[in-house]
This record gives sequence, structure tokens and C-alpha cells, in this order.
Amino acid sequence: DGRGESDFRNRYDARANLVSFSDRIKLYAISSANNTGADPTGDVDELLRPAGNSHIPGDEVAGEYLLPLSRPYIAQFKRDRYYFNEALFGSLHGIFRPTKNFKLAVHGHFFGDRTRFFTARRSDYYTPTDTVRFGEQAIAENQERYGYFQGIAEYEISKDMMVRYRARLNGHRSEAGQQSTLNMNDVSGRLESSTNVQDHHLNVTRKFSERTAATVDLRFLSDDRPQDYGLDGNLVGGYFGVPASDTLKQSNDLLTRFYLCEVNLFRKEKSGKLGLRAGYEHLEESVN
Repeated sequence: DGRGESDFRNRYDARANLVSFSDRIKLYAISSANNTGADPTGDVDELLRPAGNSHIPGDEVAGEYLLPLSRPYIAQFKRDRYYFNEALFGSLHGIFRPTKNFKLAVHGHFFGDRTRFFTARRSDYYTPTDTVRFGEQAIAENQERYGYFQGIAEYEISKDMMVRYRARLNGHRSEAGQQSTLNMNDVSGRLESSTNVQDHHLNVTRKFSERTAATVDLRFLSDDRPQDYGLDGNLVGGYFGVPASDTLKQSNDLLTRFYLCEVNLFRKEKSGKLGLRAGYEHLEESVN
């Protein structure tokens, strides 16, 4: 239709980078925006969702959604032929040295994506006595917003003592909605999920001699994942013996908290290295 032609002509794909270096301030900014269906994060996706193992206790702690976020079925064609979206990505990295003994590093990311598309499919399920056929046509819309900030402050009290503090804030919100017709029945579904993470880690390192050093680690991590799910329309009435229903609503919240206090003592010996560790870890999860 005319609107579709207008949408197709008004495509954009823009990228911009900014770099600034001086003796005390170093900045690097990345940004991109498009509505062509391309993933705007590109090679910097690792910054948003880092992988790999860490030796820091607690880095493996994270919550999981009670309702998995699964997007509707998408045909296996070239994405930019049908996957029309509005995506925005921005990233800022900086290192500041106001004094010789103090260093501050900041990392921030923002990612937003909105997609809307049409999907259709048919599924057949076979039983010993019958064949159940589901025919579905749907207009699906997804929105996703992701924000991340990390600040690392290092202060050298003396040549033998260092204090390091890291704060990480992570916020994510996803909305998945679908207006569909299933076996000639209208169905409207929506799933809203969000993530709120705060992580604080304090490390103190003390060097007693050329061979002996000690570290103290304090950490608190909170991972909160609320969800709201709503469905208007009965999907499988008559097939599995469930009562007729017009509306289904579900709200849940998974809260994960982690506490750590740890002391490490290191000493170099002629025969090798000696390490002693003592500490306390506490992990709790609550589901509402």
C-alpha cells in the first residue's frame, strides 16, 4: 500500500564515533541508529553482554526469568527484507586522572530496539484418533531498552596500599506483544519483563613486604527480575479439558541477592607460592 512504499523509501542507517585524548582525560564514544533491520550493536555486542569466566567470586551469580522471553516465529528470509525496526545504540568510555594517585574509569551503554512485523504459520498435531490443526496469523511488536553503567575508582594510598571500588548498574526492559487470530479466534497477548541489577565491589590490597601481601574483598549484588504477563482469549479451549477462559494474568518477581566478605593472604616461598583464604558467602533467592 502507499504507506508501505513510504516506509520503504525512508530508510536510514547512521553511525558516529568520537575520540578525545589528553593527559588527564581520555574519552571514546560510539553511536549508531537505523531502521533497516540491522543489529546496531555489531562488533561491540560483547560490551553489552560479556561472556567468559571470571575469578572474582559472585560474577557467576544472576537471576533467570520465570517466563522465558521468546519472540514469535520469523520466516527464515533475509532480515532486512521484512524485519523493519527502529534501533538506537550509544556507548561512552572514559578514563580520568585528576591526581597522580587517583584514577576513575567509566563505561556506559544504551541500546533501544523496536520491531513490528507480520507472521503466519500452521501447525498440525497428530494423536492416535485425531489430527489437531492450529492456524495462526499475527501482528507482533517488540520493544527493548537496555542501559548499563560501570564506574571503577582506584586510589593509591601509599606505594604499599591500594583501594579499588567498582559499581555496576544494569537496567533492562522488554515488552513483547502480539495481536493474533488462532483458529478464527482473536487472541491478544503481552509479556513485560525488566531487570534491575546493582553490584558493588570493594577491594583493599596491602603489601607487607616483597614476599607477603593481603587483600580484603567486600561485595553486594542484587538482581531483581519482575514480569507481567497477560493473555486475552482462550488458546486451547476444548482440546485439553480446561475450563473456558477469556483472560489470563500472571505477575511474578524473582529477587537474587549475594553477599561476600573474603580475606586472602599471599606469600612467595622458595619452593613456590602460598595462599590462604577465609571468607563468607551468602546467596538468597526469593520468588513472589
